[in-house]
Amino acid sequence: MYCVVYGPTSGWVSAVVAGGDIDKGMVIGMNIGAEYVFMDMFAFRGGYKFNYDEEGLTAGFGFNYNLAGFDMKLDYSYSDFGIFDAINRFSFGFSF
Repeated sequence: MYCVVYGPTSGWVSAVVAGGDIDKGMVIGMNIGAEYVFMDMFAFRGGYKFNYDEEGLTAGFGFNYNLAGFDMKLDYSYSDFGIFDAINRFSFGFSF
């Protein structure tokens, strides 16, 4: 697995990520994605997986909030899985 991350200091994109899987020197799959963070509270994400049998488009969003010293986080992601049903993921976390 390899990964390259670029986080520009200005502009509308917060991070651009490219990665992939390598086996015996051959590139098996490649991924590319971007994230935009608004007001350090809302995150919007999108990406695509290339050269995979079923996977393709990915998208998601996140919400971060600090309440009385507790950091709370809610994330959702959608993954297109070709001939199978789409995958929806939810996560909730908190820290103090």
